[in-house]
Amino acid sequence: MAAKKKNPGKTAAKAKAKMKSGAKTKSKSKAKTKAKVAAKTAVKAKAGKAGKSTVKAAAKAKPKTGTTGKAKPAGKPAAPKKSRAAVSTKSKVAAKPMAKAVVKAKAPKKKTASVKAVSGKAASGSAGQGAVKVLTIRQTAMFPAEPAVVYDLIMDEAKHAAFTGAPASISREKLGTFSAHGGYCTGVQMELIDGERIVQTWRGSDWPEGHFSIATFEFEAVPGGTNLTFTQVGVPENHFAGIESGWNEHYWQPMKEMLESA
Repeated sequence: MAAKKKNPGKTAAKAKAKMKSGAKTKSKSKAKTKAKVAAKTAVKAKAGKAGKSTVKAAAKAKPKTGTTGKAKPAGKPAAPKKSRAAVSTKSKVAAKPMAKAVVKAKAPKKKTASVKAVSGKAASGSAGQGAVKVLTIRQTAMFPAEPAVVYDLIMDEAKHAAFTGAPASISREKLGTFSAHGGYCTGVQMELIDGERIVQTWRGSDWPEGHFSIATFEFEAVPGGTNLTFTQVGVPENHFAGIESGWNEHYWQPMKEMLESA
């Protein structure tokens, strides 16, 4: 049999069709490959960003270290900063007691009469506006009556005015005031024991301003009556003679006469 002759035109057409088909297949394959690469690249990019965020978050979460590189212990919150207003207020409050202490330290001490004078000898005492030389009076007197009766002559306003011949205002309470001889003698009752003891701050109206002496009357029962022991500490030297004689002249003698005539 005779062999069939090939048609060169058909063969060329088929070859072209195969080439086109192959080209299309290659194009599709390349497109798929590019898509896969692009997807992988996008995934890597996202993973990279996520990784960086994680690293940053971890870095922030790490505890701060000091100069030694050791981490500060967790769980202890930093102390809140004090506002200037709060500090200022505390400073003012703290300063107040200090200011009071300074005022107290600078306050001048009150001047009081000296009680260290010895009878018949001059001594220096502080009173009024300057130093005052003072003396002490010591006397005893006998009365023909019981201690309670003699005590009452001094403490009872009416009886006191009767034997002195001058108005008197006398408190019978401790820390009460008294005034005698028409206001010449004034003071405060410091101690009162009925029938036994009287202690007074005592001054004359013509004494240095603010100067007081301490007068003490002690009553003791003895055979025949009462023995009165009288002490007055802090009498200004220039008033000493008149006050010393005045107790006998205006008190002890008139009191004896009143009791003897009763």
